[in-house]
Amino acid sequence: MKKLLIFLLVIGILGGALYGAYRYLDASGQWAVLKEKLYTLVYGSTQSPSDDPTPGPGVDPSPEPEPGPEQPPTKPPTTPSGPGYDEDGRLVDPDEALYALLYSAATSFEEDVDIAHLGYTAAALQEEVSRFFFTHPDLFYVDNGYSIYTAEGDTLVRKIKLRYLTTPAEAQTQLLFYNGVLDTVAAGIPAGASDFDKVLYLHDYLVQNYAYDYEGLAEENATGVSVAVRDAYRFFQGKVGVCQAYMLAMIALCDEVGIPCLPVISDEMSHAWNLVKLDGEWYHIDVTWDDAGGEQSAVYPSYISYKYFLLSGEALYNSGRNAAWLASESTQSDKYDEAVWRETTTPLCKNGTEYFCVVFDLQEKAPLLYRGTPVEMTARAELDAKWYSSPLSYYQQSFASILLWEDVMLVSTAKGFLYYNAETDALSEAADLSLTLGNLQIFGVCGVDADGTVTFVAAADYTGIYTLGSWQIP
Repeated sequence: MKKLLIFLLVIGILGGALYGAYRYLDASGQWAVLKEKLYTLVYGSTQSPSDDPTPGPGVDPSPEPEPGPEQPPTKPPTTPSGPGYDEDGRLVDPDEALYALLYSAATSFEEDVDIAHLGYTAAALQEEVSRFFFTHPDLFYVDNGYSIYTAEGDTLVRKIKLRYLTTPAEAQTQLLFYNGVLDTVAAGIPAGASDFDKVLYLHDYLVQNYAYDYEGLAEENATGVSVAVRDAYRFFQGKVGVCQAYMLAMIALCDEVGIPCLPVISDEMSHAWNLVKLDGEWYHIDVTWDDAGGEQSAVYPSYISYKYFLLSGEALYNSGRNAAWLASESTQSDKYDEAVWRETTTPLCKNGTEYFCVVFDLQEKAPLLYRGTPVEMTARAELDAKWYSSPLSYYQQSFASILLWEDVMLVSTAKGFLYYNAETDALSEAADLSLTLGNLQIFGVCGVDADGTVTFVAAADYTGIYTLGSWQIP
């Protein structure tokens, strides 16, 4: 009996203490917080994002858990600042603020991005996030799928959850390679180059050193598994990719050399290309379509096209590309639409302040050497050269390359090389390689080394298998 009384006394004391604690917590407002934490501990989160990213970039809409009771701040809130805000902390550009938040999160490998204050609906957000990743090729390690959170019954997005394709350490290693490629390519631009020269160099570099990912796209179409290269990092790594990779690489390289460059997207065409800004005007550049021929054509390293280089929107539309596209800037300038070099198949050559190219003239039925400014070039010399597709038929175009070595200018023909005197516009024979070539023809020059060794493409036919030959400038 005595033990029972002692037990009841202890229970009474403990019960009184617990009730007193409850009254204190309830009066101070802490009981609701403690109850919420206990509930979360026992039952877990009330909502969770889906594990399946949608292709794209895509979104995975999931309602965000309702927050617990608000707590008094431990310090006064700071005034928002940075991109998208004015000097008083007022939001003036939600897109700019969104980009800044996304970039800060992605470069820090943060998953959750709070955007409740920006006022985005899911549809508007998807368009802006797509634009963000298309203008930031250096974020290749971020997955193109992401989740969004909204409060129940609300259409506004409160949070974005990013996903990553690799670890922070591996991403840093990849970025070292990526930035190294940008540095190497930019270093090849001659000192004192104009903005036109820079864009020309980058266009030619991609066309001559990279190829379209036909193999990856064919596998993708056959299996439904996304394997084609679409990001700038893998494009730089393997030197193959589809149009999106070309577009992102051009943005990365232009940014490296200070040229404004933006994406152009056409859902109707399933295609992407670029806008670049020169002398205050925007122009279209499609490096993908300027790359060599197509899957059935030989991809000669000497080949180049300028058909889609610095076009106005009207000229691009009139070229046959009359499907809808999405571009953020107007392209009204037709400055380069009628440029002579648009019809050449080998790279433009610059000597001093003038540019040179060779174009087959249909009226003269001969290749003509042009020189002048990028806007206005005149024919100054005629080449006695034809490239044959059979013993009786020749191509209605020229594959002559112009090259500069020290103070010597040369032009390739189907069977050799000619000296070109820039003072008199005279041509004279430098080398006749007919015996060495046999039934092969020279379809352009790949380059010339510092010691004067010229590397050229040799093939029996333009659509045939080619080999590389060399000739030493005497």
